[in-house]
Amino acid sequence: MSRPTPLRLAGFVLTVLGGLLVSYGSLQTWATTGLRNDRKGVFDSIYKGVDLLDGRVTLALGMFVLVSLVVMRLVGSVGVRRSLALAILVAGAAATTVGIIDLARAKERFSVSPGDLDRQAAAIARIGHVSVDLVRGELQRQYELQQVVDVGMGLYLVMGGGILATVGGGLGLVWVAQAARETGSPPEGRSSEERTTEAT
Repeated sequence: MSRPTPLRLAGFVLTVLGGLLVSYGSLQTWATTGLRNDRKGVFDSIYKGVDLLDGRVTLALGMFVLVSLVVMRLVGSVGVRRSLALAILVAGAAATTVGIIDLARAKERFSVSPGDLDRQAAAIARIGHVSVDLVRGELQRQYELQQVVDVGMGLYLVMGGGILATVGGGLGLVWVAQAARETGSPPEGRSSEERTTEAT
């Protein structure tokens, strides 16, 4: 078995790292929402990627990148390899885009959820023996005044992994094109007989 070319090896490593980082980052904390004056973090709400639709999408994209890479190495068809490399590139770019959008809209995207607000109000009301609606209204006002959102490492891992997968997919396209030229594989949609006829 011949040793992989530097181009193929680089594409493989970047794609694997990219897919792993996107998948792992999707399982990690994307943001923590709380109140500025709450130094003990009593009112913190932690959002992991998979708690959100966006995180579940990026997890699927990360897994898709890894599976596509394995299939790409197993199949012999130039057309299939080219399609898979392009799909990896698109999946990486999509994961990066999701991360960038969520980062840009972090304060709005990770605002405290109504469910968390209800749970916090109910807990305080039980302790203080006061109306839940009264506590909820005050909490809502406090969040409007001093809500803070700290972006977690998971979101950055998704973006970084997406960039690596995009580059890996691009290198994969170049590798497929080079391999096709070296082996004399016919262009997509043309048979080897047609190429032979044109050459003569």
